[in-house]
Amino acid sequence: MPELGSGPTGVTNSSVTANVNALGGGPFALSVNNPYCRIAEPYRTDFRGLASYVIPKADVQLAATWASIPGDSLRADYTLTAADQAAVAAQIGRPLTGAFNQVNLIEPATLWGARRNNIDLRVAKIVRYGQTRTLVGVDVFNLLNADTVTSYNFGFVPGGAWLTPTAITPARYARISVQVDF
Repeated sequence: MPELGSGPTGVTNSSVTANVNALGGGPFALSVNNPYCRIAEPYRTDFRGLASYVIPKADVQLAATWASIPGDSLRADYTLTAADQAAVAAQIGRPLTGAFNQVNLIEPATLWGARRNNIDLRVAKIVRYGQTRTLVGVDVFNLLNADTVTSYNFGFVPGGAWLTPTAITPARYARISVQVDF
């Protein structure tokens, strides 16, 4: 399906509705069988990095991690109405069995959520006395306070809440830690 409209994914409710209408007015027009039985996902790369350094004279440890992870595949799950189920049953010549009541209107592995970029930082002071070494530190997670969407509402109803975020990356937070080596 071509990307139409605006927004972070480039798809709007109206473009999916237009796709449904172009298919004959309902998701059963695609195929009674699974139209997406072969899914060829493209190569999607994630990047991760770690850096650590101890400032020699000050005995301060600095460390950072970075991750860039691609977003998940997006769906538009249309729940078949009783009329849709009757039309499918007429098309295949038998009643539906099992839990066949939803159809994904978007070809899998064609639309993706936003890429998640995250940086975590650690600053720790090294304190030595005798044979004991103590690290007193602060860890800051999600340093840039990104609010990338990690989960969406995939239930499609024309004009409904399709692709409304249901979870986002946790907000920036810090942790104080003490490590004693003896």
